[in-house]
Amino acid sequence: MELVRQLILQTAIGHSYDEVKLMLLGSPQELEQLDFVRYLPHCWDDNKTIRFIATNEAEAYQLGEYL
Repeated sequence: MELVRQLILQTAIGHSYDEVKLMLLGSPQELEQLDFVRYLPHCWDDNKTIRFIATNEAEAYQLGEYL
């Protein structure tokens, strides 16, 4: 999980949120370890209405439909 954390941080620091969007898919337990990501602007759509984080199949499907 540390590698994933470092990749997320490197991407967020090196790129503006209007250049790169981050989407996280995982179990609630996995995403709990990456809680800081929910505050990054890279995980939101341009209107700040949809957060690109999914913890179950239904949420992942909704994000897929959005893309």
